[in-house]
Amino acid sequence: MIDCAANDPIEFHAAYLSSEMQNSEKINLIIGSMVGKGGEILPPDVNKSGPYFTLEGDKTRFALGAIKNVGISAVEHLVKAREEGGPFKSLFDFAARAESGASNRQVIESLILSGGMDSLPGKRSEKLASVDRAMEYGKSKQDDSRRGQVALFNGSSSEVDVEPALNRDEVDIPKRQLLKREKEMIGIYLSENPLKEFTDQLRMISKRAIRDIDDKCEGKQMVIGGMLASISRRISRKLQNYAIIEIEDLTGRIEGIVFPNTYEECHEYLLEDTIVVATDREPSVWPSRYQPRSTPI
Repeated sequence: MIDCAANDPIEFHAAYLSSEMQNSEKINLIIGSMVGKGGEILPPDVNKSGPYFTLEGDKTRFALGAIKNVGISAVEHLVKAREEGGPFKSLFDFAARAESGASNRQVIESLILSGGMDSLPGKRSEKLASVDRAMEYGKSKQDDSRRGQVALFNGSSSEVDVEPALNRDEVDIPKRQLLKREKEMIGIYLSENPLKEFTDQLRMISKRAIRDIDDKCEGKQMVIGGMLASISRRISRKLQNYAIIEIEDLTGRIEGIVFPNTYEECHEYLLEDTIVVATDREPSVWPSRYQPRSTPI
């Protein structure tokens, strides 16, 4: 279990996270412990983040290098362009100024999905639908720059450079799907937790919040509601199916066992991101292995 003490210097937290950047599960646990102790994690931002986790006052800024499919080399190119030309003003400005290593499709889409381009104009869905347009514009600008010519987009005769517009014709992507993709990119829900819309229902169902479960709860009847964060399906020595799962609510995460009899009844519902209600039918179902929540409310 990861435990960042409340009196640990925040510089230690940033360094600790940076040392584990290639392990999204470990980052999730570290951030969960930090937030549980009162720390705050700022989302990735192409205009503020660097390759590694950094400090902004008493807060920690998420590293661009920790985003799936975005390597340190690409981020270094991005940061160099930002330092030379100032903050990126739009998706198209980014595609035009960032070098090829930081402006390929995979990197741009990962930055958008992670929330790393939320500070630029437009919705995530609009920016995702405009990646082709942005890459075409960026290539044209970079080619013209190399030739020392005034950039002309789509053969326009005007010497005034006008950025193309974002593609706003695409149907909006549902928020829950965007949040799921965000988690795929950075390992956690950072901009918003999809459980928030079920807060009232969970309070009525759950006897206690996960953060309140400790050793004193062992052997007591408990009912908790939350979202399945992970499922590991196993086969016992008796060749019976069971599962080890993690359930999270807005206050924390806990591990439990779905024993064979229960597994047979509900195995088809054991899917990640499914909202569930769990009851401990045996005292050992919910070991007191507790991880503080990974995202602030």
